[in-house]
Amino acid sequence: MKTNFLFFITLIICSQSFATLFKAKESTMKYIINELIELNQEAGTPALEIQKLLNGIEGGSSGMQAYSRRAFGSIESTCTQGGTKLSNFISQLRADLVADNAREFEARNKLKDIAKTAAGLNKELKETLEGIKRLAQRIKKEVQEDTRYSIEAQEKLDVIKRLRDLISDELVDGSQAGAFVQIEKIKKTINELKEKMENMEDQGPLTPLISALISLTSEGNFSDQKILRSILLLLNRIQENLQSFQVKRDESQKEVMNLLRNQRNAKVKQYQEVRKLVASTDNDSRYQNGVINHAQGAASVLNGQIAKKTKEFNQWQGLCNEEKKMGDDFLKSLTDFLGEIQRLRSVVAALN
Repeated sequence: MKTNFLFFITLIICSQSFATLFKAKESTMKYIINELIELNQEAGTPALEIQKLLNGIEGGSSGMQAYSRRAFGSIESTCTQGGTKLSNFISQLRADLVADNAREFEARNKLKDIAKTAAGLNKELKETLEGIKRLAQRIKKEVQEDTRYSIEAQEKLDVIKRLRDLISDELVDGSQAGAFVQIEKIKKTINELKEKMENMEDQGPLTPLISALISLTSEGNFSDQKILRSILLLLNRIQENLQSFQVKRDESQKEVMNLLRNQRNAKVKQYQEVRKLVASTDNDSRYQNGVINHAQGAASVLNGQIAKKTKEFNQWQGLCNEEKKMGDDFLKSLTDFLGEIQRLRSVVAALN
């Protein structure tokens, strides 16, 4: 297109120069022909010879007219083809611009959807992390409670054992509880056991029972073998009950801990999966921003090309319009000149 454009400009300039030259000489030619005819008339040149002269001039002018029509017709065809190519090229540029704008619009809508998704995922991520922390605290608390309970259960068993040993060894069947020193020692041990039970945090049903049995093992009952044996029997049953309960509690606690750990692991897995989705939305967001930046850059280039080609198209159309006007004027001048030849033919013919 650039080569055709430069060729066309050169052709226009040449045509303009030739047409300008012809128009400048048209009046001179008419003057010369008129003078030439008058001189031939004065010289007595036969009218037939003058007619031959006019035929030659007319033939040259007619040839020039035919040539000019072909030349200007070729230029007009080039104008049409070039204008069509430029127009189609501009249309394609505009179509590409529309496509880039559509891609940018689509990318911006996708960014909005991604932003909504990311907001939901970040909320879920925060809630999942809080859930993991709560479960971690729950597990920690369960471990602490289990440890404390196990320690206190062992302490209760120790109290039961000490009280039972005290009754069996010191107060039942041939004991030496009658000695003053021995009684004080027994009372001191009982007081220690009472204090130990009072300091226990766990206040389950077995705790007051043990405390009650310790209280029954008082100085007033030191010699009552029936009461002492009943206390031993109850201590044995409490011990069995406590041990059995401890086994069941350990099993239950193990199940609870497994459940809590499974819940925590599930939450951790959920957290990891959500983090992957968040990372994916980040990648999607960067990609769509890249699409927007590329579309904007392409649009900027296309707008520049459209402006440039539109200017070139307008220049092309301006030159074509100028060429057409010039061609029309030039051909009209030739037609007028040929008309003048016909008029002179009539003048010469009238001389006969």
